[in-house]
Amino acid sequence: MIIHRLKVEGFKIMGSQIEIDFPDEGIIGILGRNESGKSTLLNAIEYALFGLKKGKVPGEVREDVITWGKNKCRIELEFTARNKRFIIRREFDTTGRNTVEIIPLSEDEVKPITKLREAQKFIEDLIGMDRNSFSKIIYIKQGELDALRDLSKKDREELINKVMGIDVYDKIVKKVKSDVKTLEERLNLLEEKEKILRENYHKYKSYENRLKESEERLSDLTVEVDSLAKEKESLKTSLDLYKLKKDIENKEKYLRKLEEDVESYEQKFEELNHLENIYTEYGDKYEKLKNLKDKCIEISHEIERTRRSIESKKEQLNRFYIDEEKVDVLETKIREGIVKKSKYKKILILHSLLTIATILGVYLVFPDMYIISILLSLSLISGLLILRKHSRYSSLISNYNKGVIIIYEIDEMHKDLNNKESELRNLLSEHGYNSIEEVSNELEEIINIIESQTGFEEIEKLSWRISTLKAEIKNFDITKDMQDIDLVRNELDQLNRQLEEFSQKEILLEISDEDYEEYKEKFNELVDAHSEKERGLIKLQKEIETIKEELSSLEADYQEYPKIVEEIEKLKSEIRVKNSLKEAINKVAASLRSSVLPRASLAISRVLPDITEGRYSDLSISEDLKFKVYSMDAGGYKEREVFSGGTQDQFLIALRLAFTESLLDLKVGPERYCLIMDECISSSDEIRRRNILNTIKSMKETFSQIFLVAHIDISAYVDHYIRLERGPDGYTKIVKKSW
Repeated sequence: MIIHRLKVEGFKIMGSQIEIDFPDEGIIGILGRNESGKSTLLNAIEYALFGLKKGKVPGEVREDVITWGKNKCRIELEFTARNKRFIIRREFDTTGRNTVEIIPLSEDEVKPITKLREAQKFIEDLIGMDRNSFSKIIYIKQGELDALRDLSKKDREELINKVMGIDVYDKIVKKVKSDVKTLEERLNLLEEKEKILRENYHKYKSYENRLKESEERLSDLTVEVDSLAKEKESLKTSLDLYKLKKDIENKEKYLRKLEEDVESYEQKFEELNHLENIYTEYGDKYEKLKNLKDKCIEISHEIERTRRSIESKKEQLNRFYIDEEKVDVLETKIREGIVKKSKYKKILILHSLLTIATILGVYLVFPDMYIISILLSLSLISGLLILRKHSRYSSLISNYNKGVIIIYEIDEMHKDLNNKESELRNLLSEHGYNSIEEVSNELEEIINIIESQTGFEEIEKLSWRISTLKAEIKNFDITKDMQDIDLVRNELDQLNRQLEEFSQKEILLEISDEDYEEYKEKFNELVDAHSEKERGLIKLQKEIETIKEELSSLEADYQEYPKIVEEIEKLKSEIRVKNSLKEAINKVAASLRSSVLPRASLAISRVLPDITEGRYSDLSISEDLKFKVYSMDAGGYKEREVFSGGTQDQFLIALRLAFTESLLDLKVGPERYCLIMDECISSSDEIRRRNILNTIKSMKETFSQIFLVAHIDISAYVDHYIRLERGPDGYTKIVKKSW
């Protein structure tokens, strides 16, 4: 992957827009003081490729990634991977919005990608690395020279598989395992089925013998069933004749009952018509007069209650000694009382003020407590007299107000009383009556007429009788009864004809009422015996059918058995082949992974002498990337911890460069790569920096584009450089670019 152009705005300390076109080849130095934005520039490349990090990583959450005081961040990266050129744009803001757009610039790639998950998968497949692989292989961050050693064995294998492109082997192995599992499940099913088929084969012969025995028993049982059937039929004829005569007798009784029901219906129907005529003539008039009488009585009761309420209110008024006829005089007294009450209230306030002023004056002129006590007593007595007058008028006003309210209530009750009396007169007049007595007399006359013609003293009893008759008549289904009469007569005719037919048959036994039960029991015994034999016959027939069905089903299993055995052998062979394929692929993947460390060791033996000026030439690297260094002075391998910090950094740089170079050289398919190193040489002295930079230059065959971040001036050692610093606004700006 080669990076061509980067445009950033609102990302960490890059608040203002920065756009840089990078050279496609050579060592590119990113120079500047501490906190000038060098590492931020490299972070922007990572965020452009992989987006926001998941989780709450300190310093990496959305609020810290977006420039403080800005609402959003924009990053645009133009790069080449697998000989195809792309632009990726990412934008995220403080509201939670997160967008991506990948634009292919090659002619055969025309569809942009805008979905986050789809974009992530596309980038990982395109460059052959996820974020973790990128930060462990291509992007060597500040202070993370030893990051590879911190990985577990499983994570390190996954990293190697991902970068080398041999993770496709893992996918193939996974697919082969799935296929084997499917085949084994199929094999288990077939083996279970083979057991059943083998068992059914032995059952087949047994069922053949049972079929032969059952057919012989069926022949003997058929003869017994036929004999019992003839004897049963003869006795049945005699019993049927007896039952026929009984049926004729019962039908004749039922016919007589139907005729009696029809006669009863006609009588009730005639009575109902008579009562309904009386009710039609007098019922409505009775109801109207009764409702009128009830309404008049109800109004009369309301009038009486109102009169009692008026008398009660008058008694309350008498308790206040107020005449209800003198309302105007009462209102005048209330107004006068209010004036006098206000007057005495003012006098009381003035009296209090004068008393206080007098006592203060006397105290100032004659400070004699005896005189002051006398004045205070006189003032208190006169104040109480004024307060008594004020309270008297307050009480009178209260009583007068209550009296006025009661007088108004009495007046309203008189109006309501007049309305009720008028309503009663109008109600009677509307129906043509002068009094309630006239209504009661006419109602009594109607009741007497109804009683004389129906025998019922009350219209309610007449109505109840009509309802009862209707219900009784409703229970009659006269149409059905008439139909049943015709039907029963026809049935009797048919039964009589059947009786004539029996006279033409040969009856071996004449059954009387006394003998019927005995012969019926005998017939039932014959029926049971015949039924039992017949059931046995049917059961035997079903058994034969079952045997034939079993033979038919077992015959199919018998024919299928050789095919199942053949398929089982075929599946076993296929499973063996797939298991062999899985083992072979695992061996190839393991072989490719195992070649990384030997190649890395060779690369270290090539670059380590250059970095250390020939003092150290070999590292002994274990599988977990721990190493010992061969020291000629010590005459053997020593742990890394015995060396100085600067020397350990040299070893780690050599190890990271060698491991990355060997891993990428083994990657499936040709590709150009960039290498990003953040502050990996700044802690080294001048000689060590020169040696490390010379070694990095020698690796241009693998890394055609190398980004090198340093806070010291290394412009003389790189092919191109760019210098950054913080502007007055605190944002990163470009102060110099060598290309």
